[in-house]
Amino acid sequence: ESELRMELAESTAGIGLWQWNLATDEIGLSAAAEHVLGCKPGEALSRDLFRGRIAATDLDGLRVAVAMARQGDGHFSAEFKLADVSGGRRWIAARGQTTFDHERKPLQIRGVVIDVTDKHHADEQFRVMFAGAPVAMLMVAADGRIVLANPRAVSVFGYSIDALQGMRIEELIPAG
Repeated sequence: ESELRMELAESTAGIGLWQWNLATDEIGLSAAAEHVLGCKPGEALSRDLFRGRIAATDLDGLRVAVAMARQGDGHFSAEFKLADVSGGRRWIAARGQTTFDHERKPLQIRGVVIDVTDKHHADEQFRVMFAGAPVAMLMVAADGRIVLANPRAVSVFGYSIDALQGMRIEELIPAG
């Protein structure tokens, strides 16, 4: 009964469960995690096979996240690009927690994986649209500071993008 509820929760939320036994170096995946990671059902996933599918540009960040989880408070958090078995690329968010023994030796890391590819594609589409807009566009935080400016804003206001970002919006409004 509880296993069925867990499978329902995984499929409904679009997440998968994983665990990494640090002593044996074995990685266990739920069926939903296999799907999220683009693995063949029942495929044994070793650390080397997993790392071989991660984009080279993301390996250092993942290594740092693992080291911090093993040595720090145990919290694990990373996002990375991953090649799936069909040859495609996915963006994966992984979150987890390390279990330690009584001497603070890390035993395993358990967590969830979520496919965030659609979010990354939407973010990229937004950046392209924002940068290419024919009108000046600024994104302003609640405190009035500019957090994003497009190239047209540079020509309208006469400041570089770097100068605009961090500036208070009031500084662009003429006094009077």
